Amino acid sequence: MKPLGPIPAGYAAIDGELAIGGARVSHWAEQAEKTPLFVYSKELIAQRFADLRAAMPERLKINYAIKANSFAPLLAYVSTLADGLDIASGGELDMVRATGFDLGRVSFAGPGKRDAELEAAIAAGVTLNLESEAEAERALAIAARLQKQPRLAVRVNPDFELKGSGMKMGGGPKPFGIDAARVPQLIKRIHAAGADFRGLHIFTGSQALSADAVIDMQAKVLDCADRLAREAGVTLPKLNMGGGYGIPYFPGDEPLDIVAVGEALEARFAALPDTLADAELFIELGRYLVGEAGVYLTRIVDRKDSYGETYLITDGGLHHQLAASGNFGTVVRRNYPVAIASRFAADAEEVANVVGCLCPPLDRLADKAYLPRAEVGDLVAVFCLGTLFTGFKVLCGLCQVGQRLFNGGVIGFDNHFFQRDGRQVYFWDLGQCFVGHGDLDVVAFFPVFIRHFDVGLHRRAIAGLFKMLLHGAINAFLHCFAHNLLAELLFQQRHWDFTFAETLHLDFGLRFGQLFVDLGLQLSCCHSDGIAAFQTFVQRLVDLHVCSIG
Repeated sequence: MKPLGPIPAGYAAIDGELAIGGARVSHWAEQAEKTPLFVYSKELIAQRFADLRAAMPERLKINYAIKANSFAPLLAYVSTLADGLDIASGGELDMVRATGFDLGRVSFAGPGKRDAELEAAIAAGVTLNLESEAEAERALAIAARLQKQPRLAVRVNPDFELKGSGMKMGGGPKPFGIDAARVPQLIKRIHAAGADFRGLHIFTGSQALSADAVIDMQAKVLDCADRLAREAGVTLPKLNMGGGYGIPYFPGDEPLDIVAVGEALEARFAALPDTLADAELFIELGRYLVGEAGVYLTRIVDRKDSYGETYLITDGGLHHQLAASGNFGTVVRRNYPVAIASRFAADAEEVANVVGCLCPPLDRLADKAYLPRAEVGDLVAVFCLGTLFTGFKVLCGLCQVGQRLFNGGVIGFDNHFFQRDGRQVYFWDLGQCFVGHGDLDVVAFFPVFIRHFDVGLHRRAIAGLFKMLLHGAINAFLHCFAHNLLAELLFQQRHWDFTFAETLHLDFGLRFGQLFVDLGLQLSCCHSDGIAAFQTFVQRLVDLHVCSIG
């Protein structure tokens, strides 16, 4: 039996069934007319903003990073709560523009901004967080051509990182931001060019649950900003202190103590140096604001026993929930918060595997979880899915979907076809709908994807997608692990034991590497062989789970 992640606060039952926005989940499934679906609670989003503002210094402003979830109805609502919005692409600029949000309160961060995106941002009055000196020069040249004064801030890659963060974005060689030592010179260049200098953006990592780590990071951010401003001979008009606030996903995770974080910031704000005395101070959050407000609902379509284990087979799965399913084979798979939504108030009484409808063995939403007994027709809820970092956004990015408005507050997205080599290829069957409850107390988001590999065009499309994913996996694994000789762990170790290093041999490393080389060769042949190779690959990764957990 594996424990489940903690269910976020704010969810309750009505007549024994999970309720969201004052209505049972069966109601939302009926409104959507299909499962699976995503449901987002406006009430929980509003509460998160309110709790955060109550804990933080009054002076501190809150920006929303829309990359966390840019679903149009949700973005429109969050834009009424946030002090500013951060975008990472020209497409996200269009999304923000559609909400009517003041573009003067929008910042644009991220490496690899194209000239067309720079031009659109400058023309709209958006603040550019510069990621390199070369990007700065391109922005200045474009602004000169447009005869516009650009709003330019500098994103700093500091000489420290957020301790314990799930994703490190600074503190060493990174594609993000400009190394701290070079920032003062760039600030001087921006001033000399007559641009509107908007301050600094310092972001070091994400998904931190330790208040001490966040407090330490924010203190270092303030000190770093002061030092860089002094070296450049300027006072800062704005400082984006980044985010990093995490949410609990897994067993043993505890919520971040935002009261402690706020008290520490209040003390620091009371003694700010002259360089920051009049600066607008921001934190920029995404996951923390909307992550726990989202629930994925999928329906059980079959219940079966296999060699003594129970499987609850749903109409959802890996294709919607890459993260919750284990991201294509994490070494130690941990369960997200999962519940039998139809029996939310019932006591657990059986160990079951909640799996999806795809072929790969990794298509599972809960592994050996202790749950109430569930039957065909019951709804399963996976929590902490208010962000689209969970795998869906990656897939959604493959399609440019067109939006249309229906009666009754329902918003759908057209299926997308795109041209390749002069013929129309159906790459991904994507549909979405939005359901409003009252004054949009709840929004629901319904995705429909290719479910099986048994249709010609769909099969070729899915094979192509897996080919792209696996080529990346091949490179990553060969680079990171082959030389570290993890093969014996894969093929021989029966228990997770960190003392195994002295037993490893080069031949096992070569065998490990050869597995991925052979897989790449098979994928290069034809889609049918590619699917077979993929199934072999995921089975090997399942074997890895067995080895790692004993």
